[in-house]
Amino acid sequence: MNIDDAGHKFGADSKEYVQAAVRVDAELSQYIWRWMSEGYQIVVTSDHGMNDYHTHNGISDEDRLVPLYLFSDKVIVKDFRKEEAVVPQLEIAPFLCNLLGIPAGDRMQAVQGILMKRGSGDAAE
Repeated sequence: MNIDDAGHKFGADSKEYVQAAVRVDAELSQYIWRWMSEGYQIVVTSDHGMNDYHTHNGISDEDRLVPLYLFSDKVIVKDFRKEEAVVPQLEIAPFLCNLLGIPAGDRMQAVQGILMKRGSGDAAE
């Protein structure tokens, strides 16, 4: 069962939801260091959270705030656990373009919340 399924069936505060996340974490941990040594830029995030009603169609923090883990030598290390370090969802696509070295679309919002190392993209330095 994946994390989303567990959240819908049992809720975000359930042991099943936590166990699903732990399984994914264990799976990623088997590969992440090798991928990094091979030069991959790794982004782990979610498209939504989960609320107490086992859904994700609301405007609560539980629905909207999701983890964003970056494993990259192109990103300036920063403690994003702080509440003021929220990265707007509209910045994710242009950030990924910068990370991959491809041009962001003309209508994409400029990246402000994630700082790239000099020479690693067009994001704020």
